Amino acid sequence: MVASVESTARRSPLISRSFFSNTAIVDEQGRIIKIIKFAQDITHQKQRALDYQSQLEAISKSNGVVEFDLNGHILWANENFLKLMGYEVKEVIGLHHRLFVQEKEQKSTEYTMFWNKLRVGEYVSGEFERVGKGGKRVWIKGSYNPIKDMSGKVYKIVKYAGDVTEQKLLHLQALEQAKTLLLQGEAIKQNPINHQVEI
Repeated sequence: MVASVESTARRSPLISRSFFSNTAIVDEQGRIIKIIKFAQDITHQKQRALDYQSQLEAISKSNGVVEFDLNGHILWANENFLKLMGYEVKEVIGLHHRLFVQEKEQKSTEYTMFWNKLRVGEYVSGEFERVGKGGKRVWIKGSYNPIKDMSGKVYKIVKYAGDVTEQKLLHLQALEQAKTLLLQGEAIKQNPINHQVEI
């Protein structure tokens, strides 16, 4: 007869962890005649898991993070994302990603293809214009990342995003000014007499 007990133990508080499996071998009367102990050092696995967790926490501190199901419904969003978009968490959970997208884009073939790509495991990154609460114009730079389960099947999408609104608006303003100057230059070329400057 065999009985088995499993446990995890620390060999040293900071250095090492082990997984133990104790198997008792008993005779026909049920008395233990010997115990076999199997041990596996899982220190590296624990350190790797802690490292991954620390990296995710660091990303979440400096970026907006939001999770979607495969149909685009919001599962969770961190404080950075909510602040950027102007919402409280209770206002967005369960709603569709379309909440953050202009109506014209929502109805586009590109938007449908965007979600199809994510569902099959392709990640999408770039700069995206989004709509915050009350129609606030928001530009983000980030990526939409399909997350797979142990069998390799995509089960959710996680977006990591940084706010680039200020930079984008300055860039658009500079482009508009350059366009105005170009048009003024063309007008001067076509009618130089009316644009002479007195000295």
